[in-house]
Amino acid sequence: MRPHPSGYPRAPDSPAHIAPALELRKAIEATQSGAVEDAVAFTLAFPIVERTRPFESEESTNPEVPVHPIGEEPDTFVDLPAIDPERTLERDPYHNRDAEQTLPAAESDLLTRSLQSIGEIDHPNSSAGKVLLGRARAIRVRLALLQCWPDDFSPSRAADELLDLAVHPAVAVALTAEPIDEHALVATVAGDVRARFPAITRSTLRDVIAAACARVTLLGVPRAIEYMRTRFAELPGKQRRAAVAVASTLVATPAQGETLRLVTAALS
Repeated sequence: MRPHPSGYPRAPDSPAHIAPALELRKAIEATQSGAVEDAVAFTLAFPIVERTRPFESEESTNPEVPVHPIGEEPDTFVDLPAIDPERTLERDPYHNRDAEQTLPAAESDLLTRSLQSIGEIDHPNSSAGKVLLGRARAIRVRLALLQCWPDDFSPSRAADELLDLAVHPAVAVALTAEPIDEHALVATVAGDVRARFPAITRSTLRDVIAAACARVTLLGVPRAIEYMRTRFAELPGKQRRAAVAVASTLVATPAQGETLRLVTAALS
């Protein structure tokens, strides 16, 4: 029998392949200890795994950082064959072996199955619930980005502070609403950053907006606004005002209006 490309073990009584369970402990511990960036990294890891060997990079000093950094959940260049976007990728051999799907469709299918595996979150305000909710929101914005900007297969690049600034206010305002309109958030942010940062790649924006969704979810909106006040205080006022202006276009409820007011005050 052909091995499943995912590498997951085959269930003994069916052709199904079972993905490993998500390990939430490290993300929860990082959240509770206030290690926000570690918590974000663990929340977005695909799947959340224990670290198996030391990093070779001298820049990594925290032994609890996961093997898979932000943006590899999954990354088309890592988890799928490196092929021309116009070519096709064979489907799961345990489904229709004659069927084919494009590379964006394959990534979308993988993300959709990951989102489905999370299921309904019973206690979203608990530590574990926030981790799962942050992960689910990050996956949803990635799916929305695939629809909004499907044709860029450039690799991810290191994001700078200006790009993070451009994303966070809009994410905070969008996540205040219920239900959240991920498509409006992604379309608004993508349109803005592509106009102001022409060299931006989809993969880079994917990493930044997914991390921002996880970060705001884990912190909660009030603490996320204080995070923005501290992190972006020294950036140019023009850029701060531009980020607030983009976020203002997402306001559709009184709660979002109040979040925008607090964000504006924090970035003034």
